[in-house]
Amino acid sequence: MRLVILAGGQSTKLRGPNNTPKQFMAVGERTLLNRYLALSNELNAEPLIITNPMSQHFFDEVDADVRVYDNAHLLDDIYSLRSIIDDNFAWISGDMFFTDNKLIKKLVDTHIEEKYCTSLFYVQSERFKAKFVPNPPQIFVTRNAGYTFSIPNFLVHSKKIFEYLEDRPPDDFINRAILSGEKVRFVEYTAPVFEIDDYEDLAQVDEFFRNES
Repeated sequence: MRLVILAGGQSTKLRGPNNTPKQFMAVGERTLLNRYLALSNELNAEPLIITNPMSQHFFDEVDADVRVYDNAHLLDDIYSLRSIIDDNFAWISGDMFFTDNKLIKKLVDTHIEEKYCTSLFYVQSERFKAKFVPNPPQIFVTRNAGYTFSIPNFLVHSKKIFEYLEDRPPDDFINRAILSGEKVRFVEYTAPVFEIDDYEDLAQVDEFFRNES
């Protein structure tokens, strides 16, 4: 299994030390990247980093497979991996901080054991761009208000998902899988989870650690 770390964003609002991508920024006592690599180890997964040509050199010393793409859509980057993904894989956005990896491991283990096509979390918040409507299950990619649930960017897939990533629009790939009868599992993530996009988000994470100490 592989854990794909999506580090291809431009990070215009927030950068790490010495103008590095935000994956090199400390969250608590570890960088986001170190947290993702540790998560790979917990999941018995091989880390694979997707980045862009402008950021490639920052990852030269990282002990992971690094792939460089320059696609307009991150899902096209994922689709570019289809020839090297043999079975199940997961991806995590390079600005996400999940506070409880045990919930992630349980999601992945159940996904593999019960042979789902896709497994993903939802939370009771509008924070994340992908919105979830449970009945019938459907995903809408929008920043519009009015939704109860949204989807933090960690997903687990079997290789079969590439059949649905091939079509357009790419954002509808899970909806296409559901309509085709694939097994898709939605699980509520009950611990705090953060998308670190700017300094306000970082301040919220700092507050989380202060409350935990």
